[in-house]
Amino acid sequence: MTRRVLVAGASGALGRRVTLAARAAGWAVRALVRDPARLRDAADAVDEVRQGDALRPDTLAGLCDGVDAVFSCVGASVSGELGAGRATYRDVDIPANANLIAEAKRAGVGRFVYTAVWNRDPAVAATAYVSAHDAVVDALRASGLSYSAIRPVGFFSIYDQILAMIAAGKPVPLVGDGSPRTNPVSDDDLGELAVRLLDGGDPEVDAGGPETLTRAEILDRCFGALDRPSKPLKMPAWAMRASAVALWPISPRMADFTRFVAEVYTRDVIAPSVGERGLDDHLAAAAARIKSSRG
Repeated sequence: MTRRVLVAGASGALGRRVTLAARAAGWAVRALVRDPARLRDAADAVDEVRQGDALRPDTLAGLCDGVDAVFSCVGASVSGELGAGRATYRDVDIPANANLIAEAKRAGVGRFVYTAVWNRDPAVAATAYVSAHDAVVDALRASGLSYSAIRPVGFFSIYDQILAMIAAGKPVPLVGDGSPRTNPVSDDDLGELAVRLLDGGDPEVDAGGPETLTRAEILDRCFGALDRPSKPLKMPAWAMRASAVALWPISPRMADFTRFVAEVYTRDVIAPSVGERGLDDHLAAAAARIKSSRG
């Protein structure tokens, strides 16, 4: 009998990767999305689409009936655009996932996998962006559900925004001196890890990629992928923290994320490798798409 997984947030970059990996592993996929058109390349891997909003429990009624496992990457956007929304991560991530957890419990779902954030440094863990994710993990721990929380140090797809900024001639900040190291992980590797965890695993799984690079080296590779000289805008960490304070009246969500960036980009953020895909291949493919779109 085919097992069924609910992928909540299936239209996002990671959600689409999980959808494709789940189908490849033999799962039937039920996708929860607000806009089905955004499924794009994962649409053919979906057996059933449920249109709804995790912040509205009335749209989730019966969502988990007949489901064996749930994967959630539901949360507020990390887009750097002011129009991405004002509601904070605590205002979105916590209640949205609490509603999904409640629906999973009601339906007797056997397993719940959630994408949280690396939090092994106290200053990083104290940011609103990380603490919102940690609150969801706390809710899972208290729910009685069998669960795993994946804690990636960063996704490759976040660098797509940086490539777009470089292509548009916008300033790309380098926070601090650029020497802190990290090992970002491929969205595809994370998707495959998430699907493996649908069958069980540790309650918390730190996730990094195979290459450990400094922040400056990563930006050099982003500029190089677009054949541009590496000219990031050097910004002291204190200036980034001050920007977060100034942004709060305009966009509390962006203020929260800016403070997170100020902390995470000035510390070593390294986790065990969970995959084999390298950053350069991702950057080359993303840069090719940008070049193609610009003719």
